[in-house]
Amino acid sequence: MIIQWLGHSCFKLTTNQGTVIATDPFDPTVGYDRPTFTPDLLTISHDHYDHNCASAFTGEFVTASRTKDTRLRDVRVIPFASYHDDMQGAKRGPNTIYVIEADGQRVAHLGDLGHMLSRDLIAELGRLDALLIPVGGVYTINGTQAAQLALSINARTTIAMHFMTPHLRFELMSPDFFERAMGKKAVRMNEIDLAGDLPELIIPTLE
Repeated sequence: MIIQWLGHSCFKLTTNQGTVIATDPFDPTVGYDRPTFTPDLLTISHDHYDHNCASAFTGEFVTASRTKDTRLRDVRVIPFASYHDDMQGAKRGPNTIYVIEADGQRVAHLGDLGHMLSRDLIAELGRLDALLIPVGGVYTINGTQAAQLALSINARTTIAMHFMTPHLRFELMSPDFFERAMGKKAVRMNEIDLAGDLPELIIPTLE
């Protein structure tokens, strides 16, 4: 599986059989360029404009369920209920974590997670090849919390998302805070091949 970061919390995942999955598409006012492809499958973690802009894509596609497994061709998507804040959704509502399975690999997209996860839920997520985790604070867990959670989950590679960049038109924290809290040197890259050797920590870049 190939993972490509498109900005914010939006990724394009392409399986060996050519199935394309997109995650959390953003409204163009967020500041990143609109995607120029049509996915086969779309995941949306919650209904805020910087994560649920399905109209960013043309053509026909399947939107993954937030309550039950979604299967399409060689892909299985498993949802896990969570919250956008640390008050069980009282401030910002629910959030869905998705585990995407394909090519014998497992990728978790945490959406706009706003709280730490229980040991039981971490165990339910299971073995992960890639963890896509928000690190920018303000609306989600911050860099220190994200590092603590990432180290507990211990995926093969951890990929930061939802952080401040020159493109973003609202304020979040720099991913540098997360990198320091992880205590590991991050690799800056945009496209990740899960079949190859993976760095432990990736901060994606569009440059």
